[in-house]
Amino acid sequence: MQNCQNGSFFEFLDKPEFLSTSMHILCLISLPIHIFGTVCIIFKTPNQMKSMKWPMLNLHLWSISLDLSFNCLVIPFMYQPVLAGYSLGIFGALGVEGKDMYYLCMVQVAGVIVSVACLFETRFFILYARETFWKHLRRPWLLFNYTIALTYMLPTYLAVPDQISGKIYQFGRYPCLPKEVYDEKVFLLSTWSTGVAYNSCLNTASQQTLIIVGLIFWNMRKSTNGVKISKKTLEMHRLFLRALILQVTIPLVTVLGPLIINIFIIYNSYYNQGANNISICIMATHGLVSTMAMIYLHKSYWAVLMQVLSPKWSNSRVFTLVHSRPQNFVSNKL
Repeated sequence: MQNCQNGSFFEFLDKPEFLSTSMHILCLISLPIHIFGTVCIIFKTPNQMKSMKWPMLNLHLWSISLDLSFNCLVIPFMYQPVLAGYSLGIFGALGVEGKDMYYLCMVQVAGVIVSVACLFETRFFILYARETFWKHLRRPWLLFNYTIALTYMLPTYLAVPDQISGKIYQFGRYPCLPKEVYDEKVFLLSTWSTGVAYNSCLNTASQQTLIIVGLIFWNMRKSTNGVKISKKTLEMHRLFLRALILQVTIPLVTVLGPLIINIFIIYNSYYNQGANNISICIMATHGLVSTMAMIYLHKSYWAVLMQVLSPKWSNSRVFTLVHSRPQNFVSNKL
């Protein structure tokens, strides 16, 4: 039996009602922002950025789908430190099986990661790989990554334990868990959390993204040394790349925070339902933060927002100063 600790911040944070209400509020806030972001990408992307239009839309749509699952369709009420919980969302009300909801969310998470890799791969291809062997490999590469995204969690999905015996074994190790975990509605994904982590390692799109970004910077440095393009053009490309990196990394805060919380909870066999609920709420803001970062970092989208909110302010000197970098430039190779 584990030395299991039980803790709580405030009683209202522990309740399913707190999580479902918070998620519904997030959904109401994020939906119009997502729609606005979609309209900006489709209709307000300038010609200078047209080569990045569809990769950005692809990432945006994956983020929206993940947001909808967390905030509305699934709303997972988790009992960390064990991989168990139940749905407070529409799918739960419709009787969708827990393992199917888990699989859907994990595919969406992988889809977001692969779409990030696709975003930077497109940038790399446009700038440096149009006339290389990579033009023949990029489509198989993309197909491979999306295939992995669809299948990498199959081992966990197919190895879901018998719920009765699994709960007796797993929850017997953690006596601090509430008696509700034995309810039929609670779904136990696995009794081996390390195995689930191993499955996650099959999706290497994050590592590929780092390699692609490294190749872009390496080619930029090589271009500088060889004086293949002007310093002004190179600086434009560098600033645009930084904007893309910020667009992707800023929302990572909403993932890293809950990840740190979950590692602490699992490592210390610590049960705190309030912490679990807060962790889920923070993760559910990923798509919203991603869309807001995209709108802010790309001047054409921010200008549209300011024109909607306040046409006078959008033409002010403050707007010009705030958005003088990194996206205030024009290039035919964006």
